[in-house]
Amino acid sequence: MVEKEEKESLKRGIAEQVNVMKGRGAPKSMAPFYKAAERMLDIPESPSVGYMCEFVPIELITAAGATPFRMCTGTQETTFRAEEYLPQSFCPLVKSTMGFFREDADFDLVVIPATCDGRRHLGELFGDDVRVHVMDVPATGETIQSRELWYQEVLRLKKVIEKATKKKITAKKLRASIDRENQKRDLLKQLYEPRTGDFQLAGSDLMLMVQLSHVMSTDEWIGHVRKVIAETTSGSAKRKKGKTWGDDQPRILLSGSPVIMPNWKIPLLIEESGGALVVDNLCSASRVMWIRAEPAGSSMQELMLSIAERQLMSLCPCQIPFEPAWLRLKALIEDYRIDGIVHHVLQSCHLFGVESALMRSELDKMGVSLLALETDYSQEDVEQLRTRIEAFLEMIEARMER
Repeated sequence: MVEKEEKESLKRGIAEQVNVMKGRGAPKSMAPFYKAAERMLDIPESPSVGYMCEFVPIELITAAGATPFRMCTGTQETTFRAEEYLPQSFCPLVKSTMGFFREDADFDLVVIPATCDGRRHLGELFGDDVRVHVMDVPATGETIQSRELWYQEVLRLKKVIEKATKKKITAKKLRASIDRENQKRDLLKQLYEPRTGDFQLAGSDLMLMVQLSHVMSTDEWIGHVRKVIAETTSGSAKRKKGKTWGDDQPRILLSGSPVIMPNWKIPLLIEESGGALVVDNLCSASRVMWIRAEPAGSSMQELMLSIAERQLMSLCPCQIPFEPAWLRLKALIEDYRIDGIVHHVLQSCHLFGVESALMRSELDKMGVSLLALETDYSQEDVEQLRTRIEAFLEMIEARMER
């Protein structure tokens, strides 16, 4: 179990990253998000459901009256705990998460989609007192058979959640949950709209806001996001007082493996080195939140179909073919006038490693530069990463001056 003193140390690690972000002339409306970051490791009271991937439709969790909690952690310290039973070369995200939660998974239910080899058997590592449900994720969403398989998985999850929470998920409650999550996604789009030009909100701040949507209550998150929008959109008089990012800097898109606070070194290094982190394509940030659930009607079947279909549109590299994911990435490059992509690959994360190879040939045709960075949760490679990122940005700047 993570002791109180150790947990406080982990929180100080988050605070250190947040203090760096505070010191860059951030909008005043970001203050509640910086404060909420201190709660990122606090398990909510029962009823709660922990989950480890965006393939889990949180609409089902909230419709059962439970609090969803994304269990993925970015703390280096807890990886050492997991190395007592997992290989040292294992995925750092999985090691960090298991090191934190294996003996402290105080949830009514833990849901783990089997999206990669690192997660497939995790449920069997938890103690007998932890109720774990593993979802079978199809390798493609392109066939009728795979879509039906996934729909049945979501139906099965509904029954598991109802049993764990002892609450019935009704069509009325599920519709309300879908509408609330769609409201969050619509607000996110408003945050991204100004970023086609110059913008005030740093990309690392925006990524933090998205991750905190899994920590703050829905009403709390929505209220504070609206204040950020009011302060940072182009029509706001306050906007001109803050730091502006954008057109005079290399415009960068961050893609690849999840980036989880406090492992914030890649986004911060991009910005500290003079790049503008315009948009991301990360499952830990905005990628999945762009997609709305669109029920065809109000029946339970129509509602369930809408959330099942939405999850299959996540464009995770665990699924084939690559083309739909590439088309989405290409649209982001064009819409946000991207000069270069930094592709983050966690050690032993083969899915995103292969994805960078698939991306490179297509990006060459577009004249967009790609920097693939393989790293882990340690701080030992920060200066090496800084050197590579600075050289990458200098190359883009030289091209921009021609």
